[in-house]
Amino acid sequence: MPTYSWVLGMPAPPAPVPGAIAFISVVARSRRRIRLAFSEALASAAFTTLSFYEVGSVDASGVAPAAVAAFVVPGAPNVVELALDADLVEGANYVASAVGVPDSDDDVTPAGSVLPFRIGVVRPRPVAASPNEDALDATFGVDLFWNGSDIAEDAQGDLATVSGRENARSAISRRLASEGLPWDAAYGAKPREYVDGSSLTAHQLRGALASQAVEDDRVKRAAARVLPRDDNNPEQTTIEVSIDLIDGTSITVPSGVQTQ
Repeated sequence: MPTYSWVLGMPAPPAPVPGAIAFISVVARSRRRIRLAFSEALASAAFTTLSFYEVGSVDASGVAPAAVAAFVVPGAPNVVELALDADLVEGANYVASAVGVPDSDDDVTPAGSVLPFRIGVVRPRPVAASPNEDALDATFGVDLFWNGSDIAEDAQGDLATVSGRENARSAISRRLASEGLPWDAAYGAKPREYVDGSSLTAHQLRGALASQAVEDDRVKRAAARVLPRDDNNPEQTTIEVSIDLIDGTSITVPSGVQTQ
């Protein structure tokens, strides 16, 4: 799957702090599967005691499903995947609660361990005999082209536009890199807040990137993971975000930025 790679400069992680387990992200994998990530490796009880977990519907767009099974995610001891007894509704807003979840040192997540999530809305695709520019424009929209410093002009002197999957790619890239907007403080993953942070902040940024990606209604699913550190560059952490679009395809967005 094509991925968005985010490179973040930060010092090597400090030694683990007892009692520091935190619920750091939740991502909808499908209509009946969600993944919850924590800052520490989980104890076996985290996969056998379903009463730790609750899912609530914020806007009453759909029912509040219950967890019916918990699964280990291979290679991710700090992640639990939950199977739900009802479908999540596309575009509806939910919250996941994970209170009392134990880690391998018997510390538990505190009261108030609650995070919001949702899955993107799938727009009906235009009926067409084969993919064409008009169908892609209808699905992904047309916008003015931003060249990084200003709105650009085309060869005829008119305002240049960008459309199709490229429009989605550039919009998602800007959202992930944004520090917020004057009229919408919730917009953007605000990556500069995590520079020179600990290993815990890297996982928090991972959750922020995945959550912001699915806020774009052209995104069906997004997932993020922290990649192993490069021994040649130990002060950098790389976060990889995989993005699926609503037309069933995936896109490749820029490889990210590096901050020191």
